[in-house]
Amino acid sequence: MLRRRSVLFALLIPAALGLVAPQAATAAEIVQTSSVQEQVDEVIDDFGGEQTAWNEVSWDDGDVTLTIVPETSTASARIVSAAAAATKNNCATGKHCAFASAGYRGNVMTFSTCATNQSVAVLGSAGSVANNRSNKTVKAYKGTTLIATIGANSGKDTAGTTKLSCF
Repeated sequence: MLRRRSVLFALLIPAALGLVAPQAATAAEIVQTSSVQEQVDEVIDDFGGEQTAWNEVSWDDGDVTLTIVPETSTASARIVSAAAAATKNNCATGKHCAFASAGYRGNVMTFSTCATNQSVAVLGSAGSVANNRSNKTVKAYKGTTLIATIGANSGKDTAGTTKLSCF
């Protein structure tokens, strides 16, 4: 009986005194949404479009979307975010994507339709491109110079990409 009371005391008293270890921060607490909203507003001011999610702007009835990847306020959240973003598979099946940074990181433009002239001006330029289509080829251009051809279900780092074409 003494042991049971000791355990109960050890569990209840620290909680009553507020000595319980802090809970892990939630994703909502980690994300700096005000800076994301400022970026969304700036994109809409500069390029038009419609805000379709807290971190997303869309054009052409959703055929083109920009997803803004929020910066995080903790080192562990940045590591988790970087690991999650470091794959071309962050580009949905049946689409092709331009990422702001090499290694499929950063803000991402997603294209649902194939077209011969798709600007990535919203990103400034793309650092990597993923093609998660099963039967199309995506070409990355820097100005008018072809810098990469990306076959189906693949991706490449493409520093300086300003335009994509999909065939």
